[in-house]
Amino acid sequence: MTKIQVSKSNGKPRKTSVKTWADRQKAAGERLELSQHKPRNQWKKMVDGKFYYFKHPITKAGYESALREWLNLKAEMDFEKPYLALIQHHIDIFKAVQNYFDHAVEQTTKEKKMAQQVDQFINWLEVAFDDPEQYIAEVDSSTSLTQDEIEEFEIVKPDISPEENNFRWAAMSALRGKSELVDNIVRRFFGKDHIGTLTFQLPEEWKEKTEFTESPEKLPQTVGYWVEDYLKAKGNQALNGEIEISTFRDAKERLGKFNEWIGEKTPIEKVGSETLKKYHSYLSESKYANKSLYFQFFKTFVDYCVSEEACALEHLPNNITSRLFVFRSKNKKKIALAKSKYEKLWAKADIQRVIAKDTKVPERYQCWILLMLNCAMTQSDLNDLKRDEIDLKEGRIIRIRKKAEKYPIPPVVNYKLWNITLKLFKKTDGSLCR
Repeated sequence: MTKIQVSKSNGKPRKTSVKTWADRQKAAGERLELSQHKPRNQWKKMVDGKFYYFKHPITKAGYESALREWLNLKAEMDFEKPYLALIQHHIDIFKAVQNYFDHAVEQTTKEKKMAQQVDQFINWLEVAFDDPEQYIAEVDSSTSLTQDEIEEFEIVKPDISPEENNFRWAAMSALRGKSELVDNIVRRFFGKDHIGTLTFQLPEEWKEKTEFTESPEKLPQTVGYWVEDYLKAKGNQALNGEIEISTFRDAKERLGKFNEWIGEKTPIEKVGSETLKKYHSYLSESKYANKSLYFQFFKTFVDYCVSEEACALEHLPNNITSRLFVFRSKNKKKIALAKSKYEKLWAKADIQRVIAKDTKVPERYQCWILLMLNCAMTQSDLNDLKRDEIDLKEGRIIRIRKKAEKYPIPPVVNYKLWNITLKLFKKTDGSLCR
């Protein structure tokens, strides 16, 4: 999943947007058979007012697995495409063999050939899954065989369904010419538990090989690990210019406090509704400034964990959007500080003194102050201002703010300069710009 976090100009993060694989398909105009169910990171399908859920992650691979499961269920519900369960059974078995070859460090020439044949057979199975009627023809169960065939395959009278018989013959056709695969894994097309049946299994030696195939390393499921993982993601965003460095540092500081409070070795799945209540109570009693930011970064972190497939935290706490988690304080020192800041604000008379004819303020500073008033510019905006962003003839500043450059379609601001601002700007001869 792709996460996009947009910061406001005051440094506070807005609501994090989680872009899943399904979201990207929708944006590209692709219509999916199944709908995503974000709270549980799985898929769902509604039929006749009833929802069916499929416990596969919201990824491309998860969708394919969920779709097969849904089609099998649909076949059971309305008797359409009866071969799906059979095909899926064989896909699962040969995927295990494919996984074994994928992890094999060294392979003989014969094994390489067999691995290629496994890939080809799986491709056929997947194509047949999409349209079984085209790839699995109906055959007469009493089809006659030659004596050589009977001896080669140790034929006994099969006790299988018509669907299994049809699928068995289709599989035989798909495996023609793949002698390495047939001799080592398939082995029998007839007799007990042969290929093409729901009871088909790998030979014992291949069961052992696939059972001990190297599996992906399991990630630690502690709060400390996932805090570090989240901060790495934010650090990469900062390095790529997607967020400000200050936003990353804020996340590092504030999540560090949460990590200390809960304990870095705490299992991540323990983070739930009670955690929110207790952490809110802890912050309320603390002396931290901007307590709401500490809590907001914590909630964003929880959302990130739920969106990560490898994380054991599967659900958002039910109370994560509760309006009870607010921070209000009547701190006298804060009130006094706010009052003193208000008293220091410039009045209209102060501005007039700065730009008066007899002022001692340098023209450069006069121009800066007027640009702040005229165009609502901040210190960063003044620092980033470029000469080609100013149209002296039209008396306008047309530019894209730096913090908006990361957007796919960044907004363009267009300010009409006051006469006095334009006059001072011309006097500085553009020396204010980079």
